Amino acid sequence: MKFEDVKTPEDLFTFMEKHIQYGFVDGSGKIYTPSESEEKFDEDCKSVWRLASPEDIIKNGYGQCWDQVELERYWFLENGYKIKTLY
Repeated sequence: MKFEDVKTPEDLFTFMEKHIQYGFVDGSGKIYTPSESEEKFDEDCKSVWRLASPEDIIKNGYGQCWDQVELERYWFLENGYKIKTLY
């Protein structure tokens, strides 16, 4: 399934479950995940992470919780839903 094929909230959940991994990609393309060390990942999040655009998340396949919420927010707004985003 491509992101363009997502038509329902359930499709969005399925897309994200299959195509988005927890982590982030920095400006140079380096991938950060908590798989090796949760403490190191937390430090990288504080010093390196920047909120990713929905396009970057789709392209890179990585997003932290805040990034993934932004992707969801983007999809819901583009599809006419009234939403509230809480962090």
